[in-house]
Amino acid sequence: MKRFRRLLPRRTDEGFSLIELIIAMTFFGMLMLGFLSLFPLGMRSVQKSGKMSIASSLAQDEIERLKALPRTDPDLTAGTHVDAGNPIQGVYSRAWSVTDDVPLAGMKSIDLAVSYTDNGIPRNVQISTYLSR
Repeated sequence: MKRFRRLLPRRTDEGFSLIELIIAMTFFGMLMLGFLSLFPLGMRSVQKSGKMSIASSLAQDEIERLKALPRTDPDLTAGTHVDAGNPIQGVYSRAWSVTDDVPLAGMKSIDLAVSYTDNGIPRNVQISTYLSR
């Protein structure tokens, strides 16, 4: 039996030492701080794209409304028009300009813009369409 015990390796360390545990926890903590710093950047990107999506939707909705109007409607007269509901949702401002006989005689060109601010930076979404008689 003594000879058999000599063949088996002795286990001198049972688990982790306190220093190994502290080093591992420090490394894990620094790694988590790195990941946590990415969350605010991701949230800003989500908010920015959300505002742009809403502005695009507001622009498209107004273009569809204008296309459905009779060609003699006051909103389709030549010149610049401002949405009476501005500011929309307290953030967005919508305006459009109508030009007669562009690109051909008897047609109307509509250029619509939805403006908003994103963290103090002015932003615009623009959309254009043409109407025939």
